[in-house]
Amino acid sequence: MNKKFKLTYILHYPLGVDNNSIYNLDLLNTYFSLISQNFNVSLVGTKIKKDFYHNSLLTNRVNSILLSKKSNKNIIKKTSTTFKAIRSSDVCFLFMPSMSAVLAGLICFIVRKPFVTYFGANWHDLIITNNPKRVLEANFKKWFSNFLSRNSIFTLHTGKGILESHKGNNKYLTSPIFNLSTELFYQRSTYKDLLKSSTIQILFVGTLSKNKGVSYLLDALAIVNNEKITLEIIGDGPEKDNLKNQAIKLGIASQVYFHGFISNGPEVFDFYKKSDMFILPSFSEGLPRVLYEAAGNGCPIITTPVNSVPYLFKDNYDCIFIKPGDKLSIANAINRLIKESRLNKTLALNAYKTVEPILKEKAYEQHSRLIQKYLKKHEML
Repeated sequence: MNKKFKLTYILHYPLGVDNNSIYNLDLLNTYFSLISQNFNVSLVGTKIKKDFYHNSLLTNRVNSILLSKKSNKNIIKKTSTTFKAIRSSDVCFLFMPSMSAVLAGLICFIVRKPFVTYFGANWHDLIITNNPKRVLEANFKKWFSNFLSRNSIFTLHTGKGILESHKGNNKYLTSPIFNLSTELFYQRSTYKDLLKSSTIQILFVGTLSKNKGVSYLLDALAIVNNEKITLEIIGDGPEKDNLKNQAIKLGIASQVYFHGFISNGPEVFDFYKKSDMFILPSFSEGLPRVLYEAAGNGCPIITTPVNSVPYLFKDNYDCIFIKPGDKLSIANAINRLIKESRLNKTLALNAYKTVEPILKEKAYEQHSRLIQKYLKKHEML
């Protein structure tokens, strides 16, 4: 490129502030650092007090324009700040679903500023899954999603079903932004017969919040009542102490290990490689990174078919689907993987085949390439 163009991201999550330092999620921080090699990157969003998931000091390679939670709720201040950031940029990048992205998209449309929209989930389905009665709101936000999709220079979608549910041209499948690629993948050569094995390791990776459904996983472990099983829990969050107390009350504390937060990378991947099954019993998700990580490291998956998940994975092909909030459903799935010796390998190999094509190119490489392709097409390079 002859010059670095200004690329402005409209964030759908808050950045953390502590002693005037700004913190980001480590995986997104890596993404922004890498894509800033080709663009002058600015982030527009909200700032809050640093929380446990803000685990990486914001790279000094990007600029940030952040509003406090109070200012973010002031539509005049929010609109003014977003408008100024968009006017000074060459291309905008909107994360959906979020109302911040809708506001930015409307401004881009009015001032004729080119923008890209990244759809991490189907907004309509997210709303209906959480509350089937909110049909009017779901349809309203579906209209907004399609408005952005139709008017973007191109759109990015983290699953085939999400892509097919949106209108517009120049639609692309993309890997979620977590810097995972096939070069980090691991394929197992053998799988244990869990019925005969002396140990069975179950893995959960994620935030310890109520919507993740970990309490039901603990209940299911007590129902299965198999002393060979250990549950490795990686992550932190507001429900950690409650979950520890629950494990004690259920009499399974000796089988449950809370490892706390572990930065994404080789140490976490080792847990996937050594585990006999990965369970994500969430009530709501976008398209969780952990499912890609489990699939890419040969770990059989048990999960709930919520939101974007069934757009990528299929029950009894590359995973086992369980009912959200149903401890018996989880217990039955665990017992099934233990008793059906060949199922583990079949699910894991199919899951690998499912995610491999999506992760052949890292997200920042694909996004940078497509934006540059657009700039070149319109003789801006």
